[in-house]
Amino acid sequence: MSNFVPVMKRFAVRIILALATVFSLVSGCRCDRIDPTKTGYDRVMILYSAGYNSLRDYLYEDIQDLKNGFAPGKNDSRVFLVVSHLSVKRGDYRTATSPQLIRIYNDKKRGVVLDTLRTYEGNLSDKSRMNSILSDIKRQFPSEHYGMVFSSHASGWMPVGYYDEPEYFEPSYSSGRKVTARHDLPEGTYPHVDPELSPGEPLTKSLTMTNSVSTATEMELVDFCNAIPMHLDYLLMDACLSGGIEVAYELKDVCDQVGFSQAEILADGFNYNNLAGHLLGSGSVDTRSVVDDYYQKYAAKTDKTDRSATISLVDCTQLDALASVCRTLFTKYSSQLDNLDPSKVQRFYRYEKHWFYDLEDILVKAGINTEERNSLSSALNRCILYKGATEEFLKPYGGFAINTFCGLSMYLPCNGSIYLDNHYKDLAWDKATGLVD
Repeated sequence: MSNFVPVMKRFAVRIILALATVFSLVSGCRCDRIDPTKTGYDRVMILYSAGYNSLRDYLYEDIQDLKNGFAPGKNDSRVFLVVSHLSVKRGDYRTATSPQLIRIYNDKKRGVVLDTLRTYEGNLSDKSRMNSILSDIKRQFPSEHYGMVFSSHASGWMPVGYYDEPEYFEPSYSSGRKVTARHDLPEGTYPHVDPELSPGEPLTKSLTMTNSVSTATEMELVDFCNAIPMHLDYLLMDACLSGGIEVAYELKDVCDQVGFSQAEILADGFNYNNLAGHLLGSGSVDTRSVVDDYYQKYAAKTDKTDRSATISLVDCTQLDALASVCRTLFTKYSSQLDNLDPSKVQRFYRYEKHWFYDLEDILVKAGINTEERNSLSSALNRCILYKGATEEFLKPYGGFAINTFCGLSMYLPCNGSIYLDNHYKDLAWDKATGLVD
């Protein structure tokens, strides 16, 4: 992101520094640092950084940036935890490292400390491992107020592996090659090779996966939701294509607020210098400032390629009312939805990944009347606490103009497939609205 600038830090991460950091995180691991007399904490913030993948350098630097921001004291009632798994260096998935649970606190003598509390086996993109680690946190740091920032690759509501290589699932994507549809992939894994980028093309967080020697691990949306054992005040997703109504509605019983991007996210992601200050500072939790920081960071860029961002913050408690409005409209306009021209609808995808469109614009282009549009807008306004979008998104690299933006993306069945429809029917959003029924 010259064009690499938007997604690359000012200085390259040197291998020797990376190795030193990995070893420092692993060393001194003890599990007896939790105060057994503590009955509860006011707030617990978790950064779940699943970076055993091509984002390794960026997520490493994110953790370093956290040290420049706010950190509570060791005996504070506010707790800042990082769950991290980084490869030794980007592209090296053969040298084994271990996921770590790290507590960040401010020591009066030593300054900001990264204290490794526990080392795990496995990888962070495995649903059982994620549940186990978060359950440890819930037990060791009891609180009525948890929040999580999730940082990794992601592909929204898509079936595991589909976004990366749809031809494994649907031979029609194979451009004439004879390919057998892969319906028998082992659970949680699929063949993966990091895609080659065009010269100057930005790296984005476009897959929820963790590399190993020969496979990549990815979680289904439903598994991701079920892996979270505590109720969250907020879930902020520093991950691509997560900003769909499908994701929000699946999460509505997991968290009160969700912040996410409808398009991809450039690999630099959120502003980690200010993150803990907004979420753990002396005032109230300020999720709005986190997503606004993200938007302003990219909106202020002078280069058009750099200036690429979509973001919104959603009140999940208001989603049932939106579902009710949409169900009525989906039923009434089912024929029009089946016959929409996708090229006329606001999109949030690049190249041929044509599964993410603006929810409101879909229904507007389907022909809803003024009264119905007002009802839809009212329901959306109650849900959307914040939204921001630049005028374009990575236009030189298969991108698009952003002419309208409601704050939520959605699947457009007329430009999907039978395979995707069948997967979609298992999502809570479709069960509530009957979009593809």
